[in-house]
Amino acid sequence: MKKRKDSFFGMHFDFHAHNDQTGIGEFCDYDTIDELLTKVKPDYIQCDTKGHQGISSYPTNVGYRAPEMKGDILKMWREVTQKHDVALYSHFSGVWDFEAIIRHPDWAAVKIDGTPETRATSVFCPYVDELMIPQLIELAKDWHINGVWVDGDCWGAIVDFSHWAKEKYKKETGLDAPSEDDETGLKEYRDFCRREFFEYVKHYCDEVHKVCPDFQVASNWLYSSYSPGDETIGVDFISGDYAPTNSINSAIFEGRAMQNSTKAWDLMCWGFTTNPYVSKEYEQLCAEAGEVIALGGGFEVYNPQVAGTIEKHHIDKWAKLAEFCRARETTCHKASPVHEGAVILSQKAVYNHKTDLFRWNSKNNYGEDTHGLLFAILDAGYSSELLLSHQVMSMSKEELSQYKFIAIGNLDIIEDEIKEKLINYVKQGGEVIICGPDSTKYFEKELGVRVEVNDDKFEAKIKIKDKSGVLTTKTAKVTAESAEILDYYYTDRYERESDRKVLATYNKYGKGTFVGIYPSYGSYQDAKTTGARDYIEKAISVQYKTKKVIVENTHYAQVVLTTKNGVLNVNLLNHSTPHSNSRVSNFDEILPIMDLKVSIEYPLKPRRVIEMPSGKELEYEYKDGRVVTKLDKLEVHSIITIE
Repeated sequence: MKKRKDSFFGMHFDFHAHNDQTGIGEFCDYDTIDELLTKVKPDYIQCDTKGHQGISSYPTNVGYRAPEMKGDILKMWREVTQKHDVALYSHFSGVWDFEAIIRHPDWAAVKIDGTPETRATSVFCPYVDELMIPQLIELAKDWHINGVWVDGDCWGAIVDFSHWAKEKYKKETGLDAPSEDDETGLKEYRDFCRREFFEYVKHYCDEVHKVCPDFQVASNWLYSSYSPGDETIGVDFISGDYAPTNSINSAIFEGRAMQNSTKAWDLMCWGFTTNPYVSKEYEQLCAEAGEVIALGGGFEVYNPQVAGTIEKHHIDKWAKLAEFCRARETTCHKASPVHEGAVILSQKAVYNHKTDLFRWNSKNNYGEDTHGLLFAILDAGYSSELLLSHQVMSMSKEELSQYKFIAIGNLDIIEDEIKEKLINYVKQGGEVIICGPDSTKYFEKELGVRVEVNDDKFEAKIKIKDKSGVLTTKTAKVTAESAEILDYYYTDRYERESDRKVLATYNKYGKGTFVGIYPSYGSYQDAKTTGARDYIEKAISVQYKTKKVIVENTHYAQVVLTTKNGVLNVNLLNHSTPHSNSRVSNFDEILPIMDLKVSIEYPLKPRRVIEMPSGKELEYEYKDGRVVTKLDKLEVHSIITIE
């Protein structure tokens, strides 16, 4: 059986059994599971064992069993996956365990007002030692499960004021837990709770690995955009289930947050939407899979188990999806990024204004601004990564210099070491784009401006050539000192001279350039406009003149550059779908983009240029350090490989 680090395509099933659950396994049978594994051929299956309700759907001797089991679904899964040499993982809810709290009220995390949580257990209490770890060991030893995907973990944890938490805080700091009006104390207390969450994960990983060293563990969304940090805890892989709707944009962002991980990573798509519940079509699933595969990650698809029974009528669709993915596996899986642009995701900025532990809810909308900025850069045709703080801080000067430009969304604080690295990067010839009123205020010395920020929101109206754009943003009054003004924007549609404000500036700094864009780009993710998209390209091209890949006549072919085994992969992803339209729940048609002319930077004349996965050799011209070729049709995801 493949280890998770070598796995590429998997399937996830769960159903969160509850106390009144009846008929578990009644319609589950060996033949259906056998048909699934025969046709789909996944590297692994994740099946239900214990959901958020805390009720186990198998006959556990450790946890709390569902009241009625008409079939042993876990036994069926294990026997048939062993027959097919397929790994089996447990879907297991961690922090969220409602039944544990019902039976042990003292295990509940507690809100600041003293109200006990009904969902989240305390990471400080005996739950992890008395229930969670023993049950994971039971799954490993008695049921021969290969690993666990711990759900409801970081995103389920809360700022905990239980006596367990307050006693440990007092012991470590000598301080009492802060009151609701002590903002400084609350910030320090939230940081303490975050550290303790990581200690809780480390503890259960270490304890399970002591007894079952081959048991592979992931804590859902650990070491992602939710909880960015250096990968010091002994989880075996990184994983998360991205949003069931607006899924492609979610995969774009979350995949890039994991792309540079040192551990194996994969992302899970929901095979259905909610509100209303409807299954996604094959074409839709392929579009989502392409986003993850292009970045080098593994892909899995989630469908519910209905009281333990899978929806048999979807098996053929899943088999086709698996074929789509497998056709790209050799080219894409574990490929490394080729550096062009990067957007920084600062851990310090992520946590600075958060009132919870790990969910996105920053008062200054830093998460939204980073999303919008990244999407605009990608839509403008650049291959861009998302760099987490620890990744930037660990880079040498030479490693950082490989990036042609680096961008920062709207923030009011960043790690001192990152700021210093960016200053040196620009001095040596790099380009940094600072976007948003708070960010530009923070970097005003380097930008060569004075910035006065007004918190009132308004619409910045942008014009570039014949394109119009708008960004909803805070106001910034900008006075250029050493900087040159690049452009202006207006808050009035009539574009009166008295109404114009500074849109962007640039400042030569050593051998490089700092570019300031004074509106924030957060609103771009919800209201994309051609002017806002094209303006990013104009700002970047102040210094970085020519993209690594130029795709003519369309902005719907997103570019992802990777390399594997010495081969350059130019991933092209077709974005001409209604994927972000909330009025479209599913779709079964993706209009192909025809007759693409693609120009690719390459240092020497290649031996050959091939389109994958078809294997078709493409004709090309090589001139001035660029390969120019044509792609007749881009359906969903094609890779131009250059050898």
